[in-house]
Amino acid sequence: MIIKEILNILKQDERLTELLEATSQDRKIYMNETSYIGDCLVYTYTQLTNDSIKAQSRIEIDCISSDFERGSFILKRVQELLLTKGDEPATENIIEITQNGGGYLFDKEIKLHKLKAIFSIKEKVR
Repeated sequence: MIIKEILNILKQDERLTELLEATSQDRKIYMNETSYIGDCLVYTYTQLTNDSIKAQSRIEIDCISSDFERGSFILKRVQELLLTKGDEPATENIIEITQNGGGYLFDKEIKLHKLKAIFSIKEKVR
């Protein structure tokens, strides 16, 4: 699955690991939701199209942080890691990653900033 390649890109980056204060036991990258209250990434992944040659999917990443500026730095690092430049593919299987949405929410109940980025992924189907 292409999501494993994307997660590997994120989990193997030393700068992102530092920003999230992640450990080898807890990379601070969670699927769908988490009860963790602190700096982390929460993602959802959906495959949108597949014609047996190429496919398109979407990953929504919420950067959660108690500090807006820190959360912005974390999200900027995610963008630097994922967005493809020009015609250069991200990996052997990932043809292109573009950002096509995002947003911001402050959760007053738990006092955390949630910065969202929505990425479209074009991939080769094997």
